[in-house]
Amino acid sequence: MTKKLLTLTIGLLILSVLSIKAQDNVTINPDSVYTKVDVLPEFPGGMKALGKYVDGKNHYYPEQARKNKIEGKVIIQFIINADGTSSDFKVIKGIGYGCDEAAVEAFKKMPKWKPATINGLPVKFLTQMAYLYGL
Repeated sequence: MTKKLLTLTIGLLILSVLSIKAQDNVTINPDSVYTKVDVLPEFPGGMKALGKYVDGKNHYYPEQARKNKIEGKVIIQFIINADGTSSDFKVIKGIGYGCDEAAVEAFKKMPKWKPATINGLPVKFLTQMAYLYGL
């Protein structure tokens, strides 16, 4: 693929932006998935590194989508596990033409995150991210 074909406007939007303080003295269940935590998970190198990761060689703009001039936002929900791995990817809002699958594949290749914590203990965290496709 040429650089021109890969030149696209890709943006990331963390939909679960705010860290909401979890209650003190909460019993942590290792099987539970949390949405309210003391400390949000962090991508290695921060948000700037996450943008570079997803906008780089780890993602592609599907040929079918380019041919049909498809643009839009794909919202992916997933879990960042207590060990920092990502799992349980689900398309919440898609645009089709291979974009949904391409976004999920890019997120599946992510390195381990620094996990979310409650009372200093790592926990599973449910989050959503948007991948913006633009020609």
